[in-house]
Amino acid sequence: MAQTPVEIARDFRQSNGYEILQGFSDLLQIPNVASDLGNIRKNANYLKEEFERRDVKVELLELPGAPPIVYGELNVPGAERTLIIYVHYDGQPVDPSKWKTTSPWTGQLYSAAIENGGQPIALPKKGTEIDPEWRIYGRSAGDDKAPFPAILAVLDAFKESKVQLTSNLKFFFEGEEEAGSPNLGDFEKAYGNYFDGDIWLVFDGPVHQTGRPLIVYGVRGLAAMDLTIYGANRSLHSGHYGNFAPVPGQMMASLLTSMKHENGEVLIKGFYESTAPISSSDRQAINKLAEYDDEIREQLGITWSEGNNAPFAERLLMPSFTVRGLASGNVDELARNVVPSTASASIGMRLA
Repeated sequence: MAQTPVEIARDFRQSNGYEILQGFSDLLQIPNVASDLGNIRKNANYLKEEFERRDVKVELLELPGAPPIVYGELNVPGAERTLIIYVHYDGQPVDPSKWKTTSPWTGQLYSAAIENGGQPIALPKKGTEIDPEWRIYGRSAGDDKAPFPAILAVLDAFKESKVQLTSNLKFFFEGEEEAGSPNLGDFEKAYGNYFDGDIWLVFDGPVHQTGRPLIVYGVRGLAAMDLTIYGANRSLHSGHYGNFAPVPGQMMASLLTSMKHENGEVLIKGFYESTAPISSSDRQAINKLAEYDDEIREQLGITWSEGNNAPFAERLLMPSFTVRGLASGNVDELARNVVPSTASASIGMRLA
């Protein structure tokens, strides 16, 4: 019996894992913060060259001051549909001092997950069996450079085994998703026909807790804001002004706790007004899911979760309010006996 395309791709990965890991490591070594336009362009050029090697027609879509979109087409004679594959090649900003490896841009292979005692190891050579416990570390190794070696390997596998595609493919790789995609609307206006297709497949999301392949028909949008509370016009010595001058950090803590209850309920008036209530059919679908909430809490090292331990899938149907970061003065060895002059918070709100 002839192999299925999935079996062909899997066999190719098992036989060429060493080469796939090497290419992935090379990509991870290129810094990819959206504001770093020089290195962002290096990422774009790398992807352009790699996909052109697989017979994909590639061009960089440009707008002044914006990271380029890497756009590719692979047309199939007689195909009646066009699939658009979306991946973003930029990553979250990174604080290297908090990185567990030597650098966020090393693409370093480890013998296991670091938290399980994994140690740095050399990239495998041809013929080496790939250990599924290995982990490769680098900024965007998961979100969202991981799809690139997978897509490239599938294209190589199909070409080697002469598998004929049945759909036209468009590739749409964005370089500023983690920055909020501020130019995406302008790209659509400038390159409208490039966006045309039958369905968009967004290759960006976590592995399901069951480990099974997953297709999601919607994702949670993001709204964000930054808050700053001002106290005195300069930081003050607490021995002189403590218990007299207002303390921005305490004011910020009070403000934030007024916005959200410790059980997870958002207290801001009207916050839930535009959210559709969870229906009986929603609950029926949730009840059919595998039981994994306790496993998630164990993996995360938490003993409880918001919503009074409501099902994880149910919480995804509600908007969230998250304090993404707090800053006021210094802590640990840098702490000083001062009343800081400001306190800042960054808030992220995921839509239902």
